[in-house]
Amino acid sequence: LNRIPTYVRGALHRKS
Repeated sequence: LNRIPTYVRGALHRKS
């Protein structure tokens, strides 16, 4: 799962 950028991962965590 190295296709997801760092900023996207952060945004997903913020949405949770």
